[in-house]
Amino acid sequence: MSTERPVQASPASSPRPAPVRLTSGAEAVRALEALDWAVVRAEKGASGDAAPFASCDDFRAAATEYVTDVRARLDRIMMSSDAEEGLEALREAGALSAMLPEVDAMVGFGDGEWRHKDVWKHTKQVVRQAVPRLEVRWAALLHDIGKIKTRSIS
Repeated sequence: MSTERPVQASPASSPRPAPVRLTSGAEAVRALEALDWAVVRAEKGASGDAAPFASCDDFRAAATEYVTDVRARLDRIMMSSDAEEGLEALREAGALSAMLPEVDAMVGFGDGEWRHKDVWKHTKQVVRQAVPRLEVRWAALLHDIGKIKTRSIS
């Protein structure tokens, strides 16, 4: 039997866990308010109100802390009578760049050769014309997300 004591690390040499970022809850609430604004635009049309301010961090906090609520709002927009307006509202509020950056990358992207020069406008049109089933609407929204990264010019 050994009588030696195990070597204990000094506090200075102990690995420290990465700090956990706690949100005050206000971040998530700001994002949920912006999503509610987008839902209203999708269901009742544009009002003249500017998009409520919410940062990318706000949307990420909401998506982390209130994933079910965020998904429910996005689904309401997708199934609304004016999903095209709701998607534009999500873009204006900053939600697309924070939560769906691949979709946000479609804004202004086009090749000039085809009938639809702007992939974002084309995608909103496809969503609008899609059968009103949730899975079909989401498929319509995401059907061209690979176009931006895979586009090559010969």
